[in-house]
Amino acid sequence: MTAWPARADGLPRFVRERIVVTLLEEGFQVEGLYVFRSTAPGEMTFSLQYPFPAEPGAEPAEVLEVRGARLGARAPDAVTLLVPLHPAGQETVVEITYRQRMGPRRARYLVTTALAWGRPLERAEFLVRAPRTWSNPRCSWPLPPAERHGQTSEWRWRFEPFLPRSELDLEWTSP
Repeated sequence: MTAWPARADGLPRFVRERIVVTLLEEGFQVEGLYVFRSTAPGEMTFSLQYPFPAEPGAEPAEVLEVRGARLGARAPDAVTLLVPLHPAGQETVVEITYRQRMGPRRARYLVTTALAWGRPLERAEFLVRAPRTWSNPRCSWPLPPAERHGQTSEWRWRFEPFLPRSELDLEWTSP
């Protein structure tokens, strides 16, 4: 594991994420788990803008649950999360679950927003789920072989370290 110097501004480092995208008949659901490592000398709260895809045909995301942070201001393309941080070196976990519709059987998870943190994440994991009876989704990333679990198909990616190059775009058909 690489040790990074502390930030002079005391803001945290974004170090890991685990994302589950579930394809639905009408839209998609994202369950995101994000890990931040504090560089502040004591406890503090920081404001995090959490963006959603905003493009023609996309409906505003519906936030279903937030853990590890308080939900602040909402806009059609983002929410503000107020994240309490522990003292330097400790990690804070934030989880958010939302649903969104982007038009006929399309999904987009914004990955390149991680570039704003200025360095690669230590680890990133992505999982896409769909009913087994559906065909494989078209994906902007190379699609790994499907794993079958009961009535569900899953596609997994794991990166160590991770610096995104493109958004995770998906299109699918259902019977």
